[in-house]
Amino acid sequence: MTSFDIWGTNHRAGDRVMANVSLDRPAGAAGALVTLETGEGSGRVTLASITVPPGRMTYPFGVQSIPSMVGRNITVTARLGESSRTDTSDYEARPQAGTTAIGPLGLQFIQVPAGQFRMGCGLGDFVCEETRGQGPTAEGPGHNAILTKAFEIGRYEVTQAQWQALMGDNPSAARGPDLPVEQVTWNEVQEFISRLNARNDGYLYRLPTEAEWEYAARAGSLDPFAGGVLHESAWYGGNNPSGRTAPVGMKKANHWNLHDVLGNVAEWVQDRPRAFTAQTVTNPTGPAEGANRVVRGDTSTGGIIAYVQNPWLVATITRRSILAAASRSGNVGFRCVRERKP
Repeated sequence: MTSFDIWGTNHRAGDRVMANVSLDRPAGAAGALVTLETGEGSGRVTLASITVPPGRMTYPFGVQSIPSMVGRNITVTARLGESSRTDTSDYEARPQAGTTAIGPLGLQFIQVPAGQFRMGCGLGDFVCEETRGQGPTAEGPGHNAILTKAFEIGRYEVTQAQWQALMGDNPSAARGPDLPVEQVTWNEVQEFISRLNARNDGYLYRLPTEAEWEYAARAGSLDPFAGGVLHESAWYGGNNPSGRTAPVGMKKANHWNLHDVLGNVAEWVQDRPRAFTAQTVTNPTGPAEGANRVVRGDTSTGGIIAYVQNPWLVATITRRSILAAASRSGNVGFRCVRERKP
């Protein structure tokens, strides 16, 4: 028996209409056409369609917003044969990030406003909740997170040229001045940041908290790919079989002009790992003690096997990992946050 549902529909001015369609179809079933549409009668508009294989999975649809949809909620219908399911979008004006500022070493920073967002698995995302919602790196349950202070975050991952200019070495496995620096431990990143702060330029530099990282990476979006199309936004196993890192900024930026939040290298954040709960959190920072730190995002090698089986299981904005602060990996780099000193 085939069952399906539609959930997590959202759209904003200048954004795509995003909807997630979940299907549970018996093995051996023929492919079936799912159509996404809005409107009624003569005003019905087909937004997208896709032929889906059997199995249990989630497909995110992303289509350009139609001008008449801007400024109001819309009802989207998913049709599978004679069956249909509907979901109403929650229209919301997207908070706008500020301008790009240039810092030391040519580091570029994006001004991010204070705000709140849904952190972790999206509403109704059973793929996230069931496959990545358990254990120490659980991405669920999804919950509201409130950030009360604005901050600036790196537009790009820190490059090897920037690291070498400040630290005098280059530990990276894949070499290139514009490639993201990797093979750096969390502890070594703290030394890099300490040297930035020693310049006394009026800013306090640090790693982003896990909540700041996801808030900036989502840039106001609700879907697993931060409002973008995966192949356009990320280097990952599905479009980069070599697994080699790429120069920063080559893929399309998110809505707040941050690059490579879905792929290239995963990124250290400041926090030790915390277990997600359904309760709202304000300025979360993780536990005060522990040897491990959180890594966010996916990598240029991420999801090669998973991509073949199900492309929607990899390179999502909720991806979490845990590493010891003293460990290093060719798949892990970082970007900085800064705040103006009082």
